[in-house]
Amino acid sequence: LDVILDRAWTAGATAVLLRDNRAPAMGLAGRVLPLPNTTADDGRVVHEILDQAATPSHVDQLDIEGFCRFVYRTGGASKTLVRCTMVRDSGALFAWVRRIGDEHLPSHASGWLPVSVRNLMPETGLVLVAGPMGQGKTTTATALTAMCHQAMDQTLMVADPLERRLPDEGVGVLQRQIPEDVPNAGRAVGDALRLEARLVLVDIPRPEAVAVDLLALAGQGRLVIATWTASSSVAAVEALMDALPPSLSHTERARRTRNLRSVVGVRLMPARAGGVLPIFETLQLNQVVLSAVTEARLGQSAGTDAQELCTLSFEASMAALKSRGLI
Repeated sequence: LDVILDRAWTAGATAVLLRDNRAPAMGLAGRVLPLPNTTADDGRVVHEILDQAATPSHVDQLDIEGFCRFVYRTGGASKTLVRCTMVRDSGALFAWVRRIGDEHLPSHASGWLPVSVRNLMPETGLVLVAGPMGQGKTTTATALTAMCHQAMDQTLMVADPLERRLPDEGVGVLQRQIPEDVPNAGRAVGDALRLEARLVLVDIPRPEAVAVDLLALAGQGRLVIATWTASSSVAAVEALMDALPPSLSHTERARRTRNLRSVVGVRLMPARAGGVLPIFETLQLNQVVLSAVTEARLGQSAGTDAQELCTLSFEASMAALKSRGLI
């Protein structure tokens, strides 16, 4: 396992896909490529992760839900901190192992974020950080949290797993890791409604299951930052809308969605000097967009193209990096 992971990191990969009885593959900036010099027999190391790195609570979660995530430090030459997403489907076992690096986000974490994204942050409400799997959502959400934490009395971090920590951990920071500290996301977010934290970070695999509670938290005058797996900012808003109970009345739906303030989309691009750099898109929720969300027909209101609602596009963000010779 360590040899396979070291080989992938040396090749510049940020993630490795392990599948039972299939050759490993590596992920780099959104692409999945064959990992050189590996065979189908190497795919069996997925069981080593389960045996050596997963805790009993994660094994139970995998057996019951068919899905679990956890963080661990590999051996080998790099001794890298990674996040493992493990899935069991029809008896087959899959693992997506993504490189984290350092679990402690640097004190200059806001340097990850361009000014246009930093200026988007509201004082209260729900902010979604959207993107495909393994494309920098957790890093972006934690950077936003680190930036906003200084102005808050108390910060609550709910994560499955707790991948990154704030630089000044322990100073007004309360952490809830699933399933070690609390059995599931519903319980963790439900408990947050009774706590006094003014800043809440929610980084879980299936946020749609707690969409109503996320909006309720934001409606209590808190700033809530939540990761959401989606291809774009617009897709994240549509998914949030779909996650609301269909039984909600038009008036109640409109009242709840008013707590959604903005969406930050993120993707990773190969950097010219090696590694990856983030590009962003931003969607600021005004009355036009909120009306479209409430009607569950985002992008069709008054003939408006959904992507034109974004205040910053991926294309503009990429152009800014290219102009500086970074990608």
